[in-house]
Amino acid sequence: MVLDFDIAFVLVTFSNSQLSSFSFTAMTNFCYDFEYIGLRFVPDFFSKLPDEVYLHLPTGARIHAEHITCLHCTQMQQEGAANVLINFIEDVVVKRSYMIEVKFTHIGISDKAIALKAEPDAPCMNKIPHCTIATFNGGKPKDSNDIIDWWPLSEPFTAYAEWFIKC
Repeated sequence: MVLDFDIAFVLVTFSNSQLSSFSFTAMTNFCYDFEYIGLRFVPDFFSKLPDEVYLHLPTGARIHAEHITCLHCTQMQQEGAANVLINFIEDVVVKRSYMIEVKFTHIGISDKAIALKAEPDAPCMNKIPHCTIATFNGGKPKDSNDIIDWWPLSEPFTAYAEWFIKC
């Protein structure tokens, strides 16, 4: 798990009893320099995807298939951000549980990205929690946030991911 020193300090110094009194303002003061908190998949996650996902990949697509963003730094002041941070701290520090189950139910495709709609067993700030599988036509992973068209997978599947912070 990759942690910034300040964030690591917060995580190891707050016990379960202190979580309830730990304010969101204090959290944001310690968590000022992360890019996002997310769920990271094992390195070979892409090779284990259902065949129907590969059928939609255009030639030359850039493969991502590595994580789900649960809280981006630009979402810190939005309603629900504190819930993501508290769940992260409770899971990692209190429960010492780094792995989260994620169910994938739909595939989303736009002119710039392909993603899998996710149902993580953890809170997520994205309107549609998802894992960007690939980008193309100059797309970037954030373009998955704009996918409108989602189709059910013929067989939903489950994978496990670990909490992490990208600083």
